[in-house]
Amino acid sequence: MAEIIFKDLTVDNLFDFCGVLDVVGVEDILNVFDKKEINALQKANESTEKIGIVVVMKLVKLIIKNIPKAKNEICEFLAGCTEFDDGTKTSAKDLIEMKIVPFVKLIKEFSKREDLTDFFGEVAELWGSERKNLKNSSTEDTEVPTDISTEQ
Repeated sequence: MAEIIFKDLTVDNLFDFCGVLDVVGVEDILNVFDKKEINALQKANESTEKIGIVVVMKLVKLIIKNIPKAKNEICEFLAGCTEFDDGTKTSAKDLIEMKIVPFVKLIKEFSKREDLTDFFGEVAELWGSERKNLKNSSTEDTEVPTDISTEQ
């Protein structure tokens, strides 16, 4: 039997993940990105990857907790991130029919993927950083036209 391997993540996978987020609950997901914790990690000079690992582990816990109600969305998402080692696409049905231990191992290995932890590290840093003074934003010196008539 062919083994399931991971593909490089793409923006399409990100959109598929939004389906999981919708079912799990956006509020619960946002709570994973604890600003105080992220800021503390940033102040401790932790790498983006380390911050991403912390966020991914919390996210995996939340998703596992919600597997019953998000089963289809989770399997659709994972199917888009994997393929069989012979290049054949995996389907949500392939994942749903897996034995428990290989499925848990798949999720465990997926949560360790560098591109995944890097992505969530970047999101966490973005979420954790706050603009303290919007007056210094890049639009401050942008000239706004006062006459928008089409006559010249």
